[in-house]
Amino acid sequence: SPSSPSSPLTRLLNRFFSVLLFGVIALFLISGLGFVLYQQNDAQLPDAFRASDMPARVMQHYQAGQYVRVLHRGVERKIFARTETPLAHSTEFQSRDAVVFLHGVPVSSYLYRNVLGEVAKRGYIAVAIDFLGAGLSEKPKDEDYDLSSSAELLKNVFKSMGLQRIHLFVHDLAGPVGLEFAIRNANQTVSLTFGNSVVNTKDFSPPFPMSLFQIPVLDRIAFGLFTHRYTSWVQWAGMRIFGSNSITLTDASAHGYLLQYAGGSHSFLALMNSLDTTQEHEQFLHSGLKSLQGKVPMQAVWVDDDTIPDSDAHLATLQKLVALESVHSLPSKHFSAEDVPDLLAKQVVSFVAKHAAPVQKYTYASTTDQDHGDHAHGHSHGHTHGHEHAHSHGHEHAHNYGL
Repeated sequence: SPSSPSSPLTRLLNRFFSVLLFGVIALFLISGLGFVLYQQNDAQLPDAFRASDMPARVMQHYQAGQYVRVLHRGVERKIFARTETPLAHSTEFQSRDAVVFLHGVPVSSYLYRNVLGEVAKRGYIAVAIDFLGAGLSEKPKDEDYDLSSSAELLKNVFKSMGLQRIHLFVHDLAGPVGLEFAIRNANQTVSLTFGNSVVNTKDFSPPFPMSLFQIPVLDRIAFGLFTHRYTSWVQWAGMRIFGSNSITLTDASAHGYLLQYAGGSHSFLALMNSLDTTQEHEQFLHSGLKSLQGKVPMQAVWVDDDTIPDSDAHLATLQKLVALESVHSLPSKHFSAEDVPDLLAKQVVSFVAKHAAPVQKYTYASTTDQDHGDHAHGHSHGHTHGHEHAHSHGHEHAHNYGL
């Protein structure tokens, strides 16, 4: 006799288990792919990365910067820095103070590629550096990648570059780093701008998907999927959903490439698992922040669509602890340097202009008045780095900007 038709409950259960089986298989395949891609990235030692293999956007960034040798905790390290000056844009210097942009995670100085020129056009020296273990900087396996170490590194980088008066812009996890630098070097920090920064560090936990990088096994799978060129769309999708309204696949791929560049898997995962979330560290930052009141002018440039949880809580803490000179809101997601680089530069420069030391212009008694003050140091930066970079990964500078 013909079999009786299955009940609705049986059909529903069959469908559920089919979907579950499909999900398990898909998860297994994605996990396997991610781990394989991670293994490929991890096998790429620094010598395996050649300039000729760089994506075009990364190559442009590489050629626009230089390496600075710094002594950090008794060991010489190579730090990548990109600088633009008014001279590169045929603009007069408004000041020889430096406006320095510090990156968070999972990005690098590449984030500020469109901001630096906008700042330089307005007459200021603009600098973005890659922290040790990030971007194009050296990524040693024997390094402690905690945030305090990065703050200590900053002082040595600025010394090697001859930067004496610093206007800091900090973003994301660069918030605690830049703040600690300012606390310990208030006499060198002329102003401080917070851009959607982490301020409450106690028990801080990165939001999804960054939280994946703190889970054993999953961290390697996620890293492989986010950084490999064959799955660059994963990085793009993540940044579009959580970080930027306008980032392109090309630029998202560049961020992914720089994250894993020269064996970056170990340094990035080490950083993500060495965040100081103790009460003592937060107390140091908060009390230090209050001690800067009256010494270092501060402002906040927040975004109006930050998908990062508790972003408003960090801003509220800032406003509670210190009297910010100004608070601005930008129409952007988390990475305002991607979405509105011109507006970000405008707000930063407007604040810097109130506190920067103006260029002294000297007039000499002669048949024609000559203004030498602005250009006394010539082309200390600009176009000279690129050609040497293209042939050598070891191009280094320790320029003095005459500040």
